Amino acid sequence: MSYSSALRQVAQYPDKDAATQALKTLRIYIKNIVENPFEPKFQVIHTENKAFVSRVAAVEGTYDVLIGLGFAPADEKLIMKSPNLGDLKDAIAEIDELISSGGSWPPPV
Repeated sequence: MSYSSALRQVAQYPDKDAATQALKTLRIYIKNIVENPFEPKFQVIHTENKAFVSRVAAVEGTYDVLIGLGFAPADEKLIMKSPNLGDLKDAIAEIDELISSGGSWPPPV
């Protein structure tokens, strides 16, 4: 599944508040890498972290977004080895559209 398809799946999650929180959290992860592409601490997500579990992992499709953007599973982590800044920037733009449209796809014109 592409990250774009997975983002739409997240946006369509029945609990809209949880979906919005997940999208906002994904955006933070992605933005940190775009702004600091060589900073190792932003390239690792600890999947057992309480915030990750409650805000991200609880919403269907979030894992597929991260994998689609280049994160790879390793033990209890997701690691970004070679960030594709173009895809990451596109994902931020798509997340912004989904949040502003309340999760509808395609966003209203």
